[in-house]
Amino acid sequence: MSDDLRINGEKVAWGNLSINAGYGEVVGAQEITYTENQEAKPRYGKGRKPIGYSRGNYEATGKLTISRDEFDGPFMDWVRSQGVNSPVDVPPFDITVSYVMEDGGSEHTDRLPSCLITSNEDGASQGDTELNVSIDLNIIMPIERE
Repeated sequence: MSDDLRINGEKVAWGNLSINAGYGEVVGAQEITYTENQEAKPRYGKGRKPIGYSRGNYEATGKLTISRDEFDGPFMDWVRSQGVNSPVDVPPFDITVSYVMEDGGSEHTDRLPSCLITSNEDGASQGDTELNVSIDLNIIMPIERE
């Protein structure tokens, strides 16, 4: 992370994070992860050692974990507003993840374009003090990082 995301030695943390999805600001966010992958394989010719490499397809995936309250409320209201009843049937939507210092300083934004929900998982165990729902994403277009 570059120094311009630091104010008086303070680095960005979870409290500086803002997530917006298809239904607006994700207030009950508990976790967000996103990963880019591109296969790279050695290419062989004469002999037993690689003479180069080639790249395969790009793939991006992610996971958003939100509180059960947010899932049952604003998230499912948005799902139904899309004319479907299941999150996995929602058409592609964008997610933005912004890191902003509280004093209005530097901002960094990652855009996850054309996200498709591939699954959602929820559950509960005896003694839980909070309930969350994990939403797995297939990010169709390349992640844009500002």
